[in-house]
Amino acid sequence: MRGSHPLGAIGSFALLVGSLAGCAVGRPFLASSDDLADYRAFRVAAHEGVRLSRAQHYLARHPRGTWAADVKRAFEAEEPEYYERASGSRAKTSEYLANLPQGPHAAAAISLLTAFDTHMEDIATRKLLREAHRTEAKLESSSLQRHLLGEIILGDVAALLEPDLYGAHRDELPDPVRRALGGLAPSTWGNPPTVRSDDIFYSIPTHLVRESRVVTVELKVAFDHGLATEGMLSGPDLFVAWDEADAVQPRDPTDDKDRAVAARHAADLLGGALEARLPAARCNASSSAPREILVRRCDGWSAVVTVGKGPGDRDSISVSGPRK
Repeated sequence: MRGSHPLGAIGSFALLVGSLAGCAVGRPFLASSDDLADYRAFRVAAHEGVRLSRAQHYLARHPRGTWAADVKRAFEAEEPEYYERASGSRAKTSEYLANLPQGPHAAAAISLLTAFDTHMEDIATRKLLREAHRTEAKLESSSLQRHLLGEIILGDVAALLEPDLYGAHRDELPDPVRRALGGLAPSTWGNPPTVRSDDIFYSIPTHLVRESRVVTVELKVAFDHGLATEGMLSGPDLFVAWDEADAVQPRDPTDDKDRAVAARHAADLLGGALEARLPAARCNASSSAPREILVRRCDGWSAVVTVGKGPGDRDSISVSGPRK
């Protein structure tokens, strides 16, 4: 919930929210007035460029707004196609810049305008220039997607190391854990879920083409008699995908050497992530199973990193801590 309103204003405010086309059933009715006004301006925009401009304006003003996830998805889906159409002429390229001076393709649009203004008569050369900027934008986007996988893994591990998590009721989970369980498009109201599953997409260059990849990352908090007892992060071939994304090189989950390299990569990074809460100097413990690649136990804490038995099996990170 964002903001509060006097009881006398709630009825008219709810009617206004309900009148917005496309608003999901159950969406919080007490969004701030600025949040609602900026979202409504985005929704009613008829011109594509104005709509995207208002979407960017909404996200800048309300990064955690009631409709931020919806607006972000719409912007990311529509903006590349808008630039592609705009790049066909000087007038439309100028229009793109007028609407989105800070847009993802603004730099490419400026370069394209320069090309138009120098009266490039060679259509093939102009097309190559446009494609080069598109490729640059795609490479930057792919880099961000690859980094996202590692950020999600390490962010989830940090959440599982929250000292107030273990022994907490579901409605009393620490904020970092609530945000982690909320995923990429968290709910703004109600109790958080106990399991979150996200499909993370990224691409890897090969000698012929860029190959698309997808990896499923699942975060789960287990409860006993209503109290949190353990957290686990896991996914099929998760460590192979993580190493592949970080190295920007294809990895084969059926290749034992690639799996071993990925396991070392995961152990190194996770060892660093665990260091503050479970320092290696006094928390290193012996593995009790052959696939455990990292074990830390001390001060009531336990963290175990395990690789799957074979291709397609789950790699996992399980954490438990002292009850609060």
